[in-house]
Amino acid sequence: MEQFDTSALRKVDSQVLDTGIRGDLLEVKARFSLAGATAERFGFMLRVGEVPFERTLVGYDRMAKRAFLDRTLSGEAVTGVRSIDIDTANNSVDIHLFLDRSSVEVFLNEGEQVITSRIYPSESSLDFKLFAENGVVELEALDVWQLKDIWK
Repeated sequence: MEQFDTSALRKVDSQVLDTGIRGDLLEVKARFSLAGATAERFGFMLRVGEVPFERTLVGYDRMAKRAFLDRTLSGEAVTGVRSIDIDTANNSVDIHLFLDRSSVEVFLNEGEQVITSRIYPSESSLDFKLFAENGVVELEALDVWQLKDIWK
C-alpha cells in the first residue's frame, strides 16, 4: 500500500478541494471535527470524472444529522442516496472507507454503522476530492492509501 501525503489538507471551506489523489482502489481514514463546523454537508467525492461530471459522495449532513452515500452521479445503472443516523456525541465524525472499482464500503465511527453500495463509474473517473457546502469544517485527521490490485 502506498500512503499519500495529506498533511496540507486540514480545513475545507465552502468549496471542493482537489487533493491531488487519484485512484480506483483506495483506503481512506478520516476524522471531521463538528466543533465550530458550519458546513451544512461535508465529506469526500470519490471516482470524480470530467464528462459527464461523475462522482460518488460520502459524508455527513449536519442539518439532517445523518451520514450518507450519494450515488446520484455514480455512473450507469445506479442511483439514489443511502443515509443513516450516527452518534456524534464525541463532536466528531469518523469515516473509514474502502473504494474498489465497483463498490464503496463505509464504516462510520469505528464500525458502529456501515453503508455499502455498488457504483459503476467510467474507468477514467479517478479523482478524490474533499467538499464542504455552505460553511467550514475541520479535518482533524486524514490518511489515504492506494491499494494494490489482487488480480495482477
